[in-house]
Amino acid sequence: MTHNAKRTPSIFCLLLLAFTCSMTQATNTSRDVTGEAYRQATETLLYREVHSYSIINDAIRQQEVIYTQPDGTPWAQKTLTFGQRPTAPSFTLTDSRNQESLQVTVNDKHINIQRSDKGKQYTAEVGIQSPLVVDAGFDPFVRQHWKSLNQGKPETFFFLLPRRERLVELKLISRPCTKYDPDLFLCLSLDINNWFLRMLVDTIELTYQRSDKRLVQYRGVSNLSFPEQDDTPHVDIYYRPQ
Repeated sequence: MTHNAKRTPSIFCLLLLAFTCSMTQATNTSRDVTGEAYRQATETLLYREVHSYSIINDAIRQQEVIYTQPDGTPWAQKTLTFGQRPTAPSFTLTDSRNQESLQVTVNDKHINIQRSDKGKQYTAEVGIQSPLVVDAGFDPFVRQHWKSLNQGKPETFFFLLPRRERLVELKLISRPCTKYDPDLFLCLSLDINNWFLRMLVDTIELTYQRSDKRLVQYRGVSNLSFPEQDDTPHVDIYYRPQ
């Protein structure tokens, strides 16, 4: 794979963590998860992700994500709302560091995108294809297809690239675990389902804990850029519940 940091972010951006939901006999709880992102092959902590969840009947209805610098200074915030499509939440993102805001609204037939980038405004409408995954809806997709992935069967889906205003077909498949015990963890790889585009981007590696189907590590290109360094780094992100 080619390690080109300027091409990969638009392909794999904003992927992680969510659940399905049910409204009957609701029980309200909350849960927090922290992710620490390290530059690959180093021990340099680049940033943290603090995920807070509003849970009804063991399913997430809303998710808040705060991105902070190592000293705790926040620079971006994302809010996701999960409706009837568990794998395709609507969301808003505000990135003060890069002067960008993004709003994605998913309805029955279309995805509406509103984006502001350094004062310039963009709007777009994207048609829905199935199976559809938007942003953090990736995690419920994994849970829905846990059995087939565990059996080594690939699963494909259409993933929204909001900054490119299009969908791209991705393929998810299990891979050998090199760092984790395969009896305790399920290791997956995420790739573009197109042989030509696959040569231009890096595969993303994901590790899930089998006991609770919880994501514990993400390995791939970051979804955050560092303009002062002209860099979108490759990272290892380790997730732990609080």
